[in-house]
Amino acid sequence: MQFQDKELGLITTRYNARAKKVIARFQNGQFVITFPSGINAEQITKIIDEMRPQLLKLNRSQAVMLIEDGTVIDTATTKIKIQVIDQSEPYKCLTYGEDTIIYVSSKKDMLKPTVQKNINYLINNVLYKEAHKFLISKTIHHFTHFKLEVNGIKISSSKGRWGSCSSKKCINLSYYLMMLPEQLIDYVILHELAHTIEMNHSDRFWSLLDKMCGTDSRSLGTIARHYSTKELDLVKSY
Repeated sequence: MQFQDKELGLITTRYNARAKKVIARFQNGQFVITFPSGINAEQITKIIDEMRPQLLKLNRSQAVMLIEDGTVIDTATTKIKIQVIDQSEPYKCLTYGEDTIIYVSSKKDMLKPTVQKNINYLINNVLYKEAHKFLISKTIHHFTHFKLEVNGIKISSSKGRWGSCSSKKCINLSYYLMMLPEQLIDYVILHELAHTIEMNHSDRFWSLLDKMCGTDSRSLGTIARHYSTKELDLVKSY
């Protein structure tokens, strides 16, 4: 069984016939709680309430962030705002200047995992569309400036890598880059463009990238590699 708790976030409950006690773990952004067989739903609710202080202490800093009325997701080109209103449609997405508003019907229970997933899908859709305009334009600007040969630019939903460059000099960029500071966005694009010349991470590659970035590229790489925010983790969770 899986349900959303306002304080604890997403909770998955499991049964194990061999379990002699309740075991709680925080895994992949959610609490997973294993119960011995024979415990009913009412008892589960009571046990979780009794364990609440322990669960919050277990990993309070990593408790799952929920999308709520008023949630704002900052991106390189737009602020995505969530607003709950009385409307006939379950969801509606509109753009006003530099703001993108995702309207959610007040009839929807924001704590339900399905509602969270649907809103997150809309957020990701906005990121994808904005990335097609912004990231491709930036990439074209950079490879034109450095007189590099690029045979294609693709936008992906990759959660594990910010970008990649194929042996055919095709650049692939994750649309989650839209949630990074612009300096890091430029770094990732330039990193992949440098691979059109040096398909490795040799000293020659880093020397080239230093010149393209105008600064210590290894330092930027370290920051980009470990970059994370609760908002970024949230939109990647759908």
